[in-house]
Amino acid sequence: MASSPNIAAGPAQDDKAHAAAGKKSHVILPKTTGEKWFDGVRFTLAEAVILTLTATLAYVSRHGKETYFGIPNYLKRMDDALLKKAGKIPEGPKQRLRVALAGTTILFHGGNAFIPIKEWLQTHKESIVTHFNKRFGKPGEVEAGKERLSRQEKETWGDVIKGRVVAWTTVFASFVGADLATGSYKDGPHKGKYKFDVFNEKVGKHVASWTEEGKRIIAENPEGGQLLIDALEKNRTFNLGKILALDVFATTVCVFLWNAVSRLSAMLRKESREEETVPIAASRTRPAHVASDSSSHAPERPFTTRMGARPSSYRALAEKQPVASGIASP
Repeated sequence: MASSPNIAAGPAQDDKAHAAAGKKSHVILPKTTGEKWFDGVRFTLAEAVILTLTATLAYVSRHGKETYFGIPNYLKRMDDALLKKAGKIPEGPKQRLRVALAGTTILFHGGNAFIPIKEWLQTHKESIVTHFNKRFGKPGEVEAGKERLSRQEKETWGDVIKGRVVAWTTVFASFVGADLATGSYKDGPHKGKYKFDVFNEKVGKHVASWTEEGKRIIAENPEGGQLLIDALEKNRTFNLGKILALDVFATTVCVFLWNAVSRLSAMLRKESREEETVPIAASRTRPAHVASDSSSHAPERPFTTRMGARPSSYRALAEKQPVASGIASP
């Protein structure tokens, strides 16, 4: 009987090759200068746009005119209607929650308006990163940036929207929870007022002091207290300062979470797809006439159709693909 080399060694070599290729493809490349610039520009742009839009919407809905150029101020009407419903609830956490919902129902759309801009930036990310790498990067970073981006999963509209919803929900719940947790002052000059409201008024007063009108109002009310706050309520800068007091923090956290969740969603989708495709690719590269080594490989799955039925003839399949062994037939 003639002997032949053990052809079952082939699968082990193939598996090693696949493992080496997989390890090589998962090497983490550091961020290039261009990608750092891209992240900075995207964050700054989102912060500026969303902060401007939310502050504008809040001011127009709460302190705006009844009409603009003959068009009714529907934002103000909506805000008044929501606050009116909240006013029917006894003062306490439930009313506080309704007031927060009244404001954020309108402000939520400030961030929504940035969704198309964010998607456009993501679509053109490679060209933007390449531009920054050419202008500010080190030698070789143009090629390194393209290689790194080729391994990343593109953030789709679904990822962007998912990140927006998760970020807004998290920030809203956190700020409302912190407002209710800190509660109100039990004594002192601010007795009975919520601490978040007092903080907003302090920031508004500080911002109002930058203007001549604000300085005049503060000078005319040296005693301070609620009388000063009531007088400042008619000052636009004071009201804008109150809006920005917490909006700056909320927008910053929201943008950070939005980018992180959107990127994570795309990464998880890529990993899930790779887990499904790699085993299929590995089985296709293994020679059909080579049997798996039972000592080092799991038994092959039985041949079934999509519905789980057996093939019409296993004998025909065996004749076409005889079981290989380490010893050749005489």
